[in-house]
Amino acid sequence: MKSILIGKKAKPTYLVEIDTKKKQLTIYKPDQYSAGEEFYERYVLGEKIVATKYDKLLFKEAPIAYRDVKYAPKMLYASEMIVVIKKKQLHISTRIQVA
Repeated sequence: MKSILIGKKAKPTYLVEIDTKKKQLTIYKPDQYSAGEEFYERYVLGEKIVATKYDKLLFKEAPIAYRDVKYAPKMLYASEMIVVIKKKQLHISTRIQVA
């Protein structure tokens, strides 16, 4: 399972967890109740936006290692991500748009 932070690098908007074997992803966003939690828990305990299967994942630039999180070294960061789901697209950056 991969975890990718999406949005601005200083304060990512979304956490996307990707299960490449099952081709499933889940998108999380922190909410007002999880704001005081640790970095990773802030997202996972926040609001679950989308949980779905996907066909293809596209990135404007390849995801890079997110160095600000010392206890989760396998996290990646990307400013934008496009998820292709049955001929529709989710464009994820600082907000989510359906195309």
